[in-house]
Amino acid sequence: MATIFYSVMPICISHTN
Repeated sequence: MATIFYSVMPICISHTN
């Protein structure tokens, strides 16, 4: 679960940036 969160977290931030 933590691995998925860490893998999606940066992607979401990149999309919003």
